[in-house]
Amino acid sequence: MADTEMFSVYGRVSALPNQRDTVIELIHEAAQACGESSGLVAYSINAPIDDPNSVWVTQLWVSKNAHDATTHSESVRAVSLRMVTLLAAPPTSSYGHAIHAHGFNR
Repeated sequence: MADTEMFSVYGRVSALPNQRDTVIELIHEAAQACGESSGLVAYSINAPIDDPNSVWVTQLWVSKNAHDATTHSESVRAVSLRMVTLLAAPPTSSYGHAIHAHGFNR
């Protein structure tokens, strides 16, 4: 994939019962730990109506390289390690190319 292609991440996290709000806080903290120059263009944290323990996360990155470098950084990994004990199962993710991102001028 060329660096000029925007990269999308769609993730699902299953929290232990009564831990979803804490997991949401940590996901937000991890996104903030990325820093403004990380290449993270936008992200959305979503709570499904019919599953009180799941969280969906959508991220838009300037490139896969930016995503990989940031998610392997010490600041993001430190937050991720704090989240592990609150999860009922490992997170799942799907990846793609952003074809159109409304409101983002490139």
